[in-house]
Amino acid sequence: MRPLPAERGVGLVLDTANLAAGPVATLHLPLRLRGGPHGSWVPEHLVQAP
Repeated sequence: MRPLPAERGVGLVLDTANLAAGPVATLHLPLRLRGGPHGSWVPEHLVQAP
């Protein structure tokens, strides 16, 4: 992986059911993100109300 200019960022979208396939999307951002942003999405019917 090559270094990015300090003012740029890259985000990867992965299918966790098939990590070996690599990213399904790459986001080239005009700003640098702090380390650690991440997220998870699941179908609504799998989410239980508190």
